[in-house]
Amino acid sequence: MGILCYTQTMQEDQTQWERWSKFLETKGVREVTAIGLEAIGPLRVIAAQLCYAGAPIFSDLAPSTTWHAIAGMLEDREKTHAFISYLREESLK
Repeated sequence: MGILCYTQTMQEDQTQWERWSKFLETKGVREVTAIGLEAIGPLRVIAAQLCYAGAPIFSDLAPSTTWHAIAGMLEDREKTHAFISYLREESLK
């Protein structure tokens, strides 16, 4: 059962990452975002807290669930690195 939950989480991440990547591409900042995520390193935990705190304020830009998903990704080092890799792979397509 644990593997099924993990697989479901991976699929949910992939769906969100596709949306985020497309949004970043339309703004022309996909590669800049990947570089920024690499550069902030351990500060990504603080960035995650800002996402949580700012979710109600920035709900006009994106739903709170999106801000919480971004924060969750930033809190998890492995997910952040996986998202950076995803952005870079998408840039090559």
